[in-house]
Amino acid sequence: AKLEAGKRDPTMHDLRHTFASLLIAQGLDVVFVSRQLGHANPATTLRVYASEFDRVRNADAARSALSAGFGNLLETASRNQPQDPTTKPRVVTAIRN
Repeated sequence: AKLEAGKRDPTMHDLRHTFASLLIAQGLDVVFVSRQLGHANPATTLRVYASEFDRVRNADAARSALSAGFGNLLETASRNQPQDPTTKPRVVTAIRN
């Protein structure tokens, strides 16, 4: 069934690539990732995984920009949501005189 669906078992290379991608996603630096993979030179790691490092860096920059612009607005909004899924959210209306 797997062959018919065009799927294959993951190879050691697939698992190695996943391992490296997970390390990078956790924010670990290129030297650490390079050592974990056994690369002789961090430049090898950077050449192969540059897009992963860029993706993480850009996500961090976007998160910082949003945090600077909106503070903890999203965190506060999610904290104010009801914990019981059957409870309707409160609606707060402003009264103008």
